[in-house]
Amino acid sequence: MTGVDLSFGQLKTARTKVAVPLLRADMRNLPLQDTLFDAIWCCVALLHVKRDDAPLALGQMQRVLKPGGLLFLSVLWGEGNLEVRREVYNNCPEYYEFYKEPEISALVKGAGFSIEDILRREAFRGRKTSEVTGGVKTYIDIFAHQ
Repeated sequence: MTGVDLSFGQLKTARTKVAVPLLRADMRNLPLQDTLFDAIWCCVALLHVKRDDAPLALGQMQRVLKPGGLLFLSVLWGEGNLEVRREVYNNCPEYYEFYKEPEISALVKGAGFSIEDILRREAFRGRKTSEVTGGVKTYIDIFAHQ
């Protein structure tokens, strides 16, 4: 198992919670060998990559998975995109892409994955974030394999 994030802050937090190797990297250019992992858990991360770069990131995930590898992908449901700045993140821009099922499905399939299941769900325990969506977060979860 290896944790990957572009954010120094997220990696610092992860170090206090897990005892696995952590790597600072951009998912659009993973410095990892081909066919390394059995599975990828990409939960609420791809949504921070601009829509035009999503195929590149998904292609990198495809590359580092072993044949038959599994992918779990979770993105925010909706339309368009949003950039916010929050004090908690030193007012650095946070970028969000919102997807509907047909678009994210096409991107996943276009990267060479076969979708096993796709579902739309509300955030656990009704978590809310007025800075991002103005209400309850709705996610699209995709379970796929090579």
